[in-house]
Amino acid sequence: MFWLLVVTFAFAIIVVVGWMVMGNVNAEFQSELNNAQAKTMMQDSSDRYVDLFDGIFLFVFFGTFLATLIGSLFLDTHPAFFIVSLLLLVILCVVAAVLANAYAELAVSDGLGTEASDFTFIPFIMEHLVHIIIFMVCSISIALYSKSRYG
Repeated sequence: MFWLLVVTFAFAIIVVVGWMVMGNVNAEFQSELNNAQAKTMMQDSSDRYVDLFDGIFLFVFFGTFLATLIGSLFLDTHPAFFIVSLLLLVILCVVAAVLANAYAELAVSDGLGTEASDFTFIPFIMEHLVHIIIFMVCSISIALYSKSRYG
């Protein structure tokens, strides 16, 4: 889950910065080039960027969760480790809150504020990251510890 948090945060920042760069490059292409086909291709790529990467972010985020959930069904665990899971949940929530706040600060900054508001799923997930992580960890804990040892 720590890996998922770090990858989610890094991917969200990279996608938003990429959108800022794409906007600048597209503006330069449109103003400097004389080739209409190149301008059209660049504009089409720019038009599809937000929807494409917003969907990729959502797919990777929940795909990784589902893979972890399914993988946890195949692990043999002992209920004594549930206490360790609760301790890790608290640490994970603190890390998630810090990363969500860092993203919120970057999303309202002068440099990335307008670009971050163009996305739909990335700001929603990063805004509710702590709640989503709690749900994910509880789901994984249920999958890990509720299996019958004899069935």
